Amino acid sequence: MKRLIATYALLMVLSMIVVSCEHKELCYSHPHSAKVSVEFEWSQMPAAYSPGGMRVIFYLRNGGEEIVRDFVGKKGGCVEIPSGVYDVVCFNNDTQRVKYNGADGFSSIAATTGVAQVGDVKAFRTPDYLCGGRMVAVKVEVKIGCEQIIVLPVAPMVCYYTYTVRGVKNLQSFSECVAIQRAMCSEYSVGGDNEIQESKADICFAMERNDDVITGWCYTFGAADCDVYKTILYIRTASGKMVKGEYDVTQQINSQKGHLKNVDIVIDTDLDLDKHGGNSGNFGFDPSVDEWGDIESDIIL
Repeated sequence: MKRLIATYALLMVLSMIVVSCEHKELCYSHPHSAKVSVEFEWSQMPAAYSPGGMRVIFYLRNGGEEIVRDFVGKKGGCVEIPSGVYDVVCFNNDTQRVKYNGADGFSSIAATTGVAQVGDVKAFRTPDYLCGGRMVAVKVEVKIGCEQIIVLPVAPMVCYYTYTVRGVKNLQSFSECVAIQRAMCSEYSVGGDNEIQESKADICFAMERNDDVITGWCYTFGAADCDVYKTILYIRTASGKMVKGEYDVTQQINSQKGHLKNVDIVIDTDLDLDKHGGNSGNFGFDPSVDEWGDIESDIIL
């Protein structure tokens, strides 16, 4: 009787093992993931530039969720991803102001920034330094004992604007200044072919007094297609008065060719901070708060 019970118990255990293994497929000879070595090509970037890190996003062409990988520094590294055909983007991930819209699609992902109210204008904050690149139709294959190498080109995704305002009278009354640059791009298409976005927007950034001039600089996603480009200055004096000046800088912006072009803008004015008509209100902004100060410690050209 005891032997019969033991035999029955053994048969029960064996049947459970068979059932549990019945639908399981062995994958030893057909691994699902491919080993990929991601490298970055920096020839289009300044030799001294070194990002805190880089992000790479793989978009599978036949659908599925995007695959995101982050790397420290600029050297890249190894990842394991499913085999397939991918569109790929990369960009530095050490930014603070930049955010991404449409990041779930290669053709829709775009870098942009937040919006601030400056006077009667809603303006985009300027981005911090951004660079990156894209590759299309990258075929990733599983090769036993072999590592595939993907080299992603990296180039600037922003350009550099400088501003010098000369001729302002009674600068001893200067307290703070915010500038608006009109007709700029509010975003950069990271994955798409069109670098210039259809919608044009205003951008805002802080300026400061340097001896007898007012100066400032910012990174931008480039100028939008437009016939006229204007710079608006909102200056707060020590007495609390708000002074506004508007200047046509079309010729200076158009003097440089290309979309992502570095531009040096010089504005000559006779604005008098003591005598020029102004309001005692605040024009709806406070340049001392809300991240008006520059985030970058170094200027990257």
